[in-house]
Amino acid sequence: MRAEPFEEFQIQQAPASTFTVPIINGEIALFAVSEMTPTYYDFCFADAEYNTCCYSATNTFPGLSHSGDIVRGKDFLTHVKLNKDRLAENKGFCVFISGFQYTKITKFLGTHPAVLVANHADKVGLIIVESRKGLY
Repeated sequence: MRAEPFEEFQIQQAPASTFTVPIINGEIALFAVSEMTPTYYDFCFADAEYNTCCYSATNTFPGLSHSGDIVRGKDFLTHVKLNKDRLAENKGFCVFISGFQYTKITKFLGTHPAVLVANHADKVGLIIVESRKGLY
């Protein structure tokens, strides 16, 4: 993947546990990066009806397009582009990371994957600070 769309972006911590950013159709809205140690993460989305969108189910939800896994050596990237005209109104999603092929999340301790929300209007990548609650 080319880095040019984010060269002008600053990285900042998300301002709160909930926040809003404008959706720009066809642009990367959310992305996750990590080192593949010990293996992949799955960058996933789910709704209240138990539908999920991960690495192989890339178009489960209208208006949400998942990139699938992008791997360069040991570097891992995955992202989602949104189309607000196709997103279901008032439909919420849960964003989560899961260990590939049932790998326990505790096996990834110390690797610190980064999950970011892209705010294209302000040219800021908002990093979601991880929570270790419930991992042990």
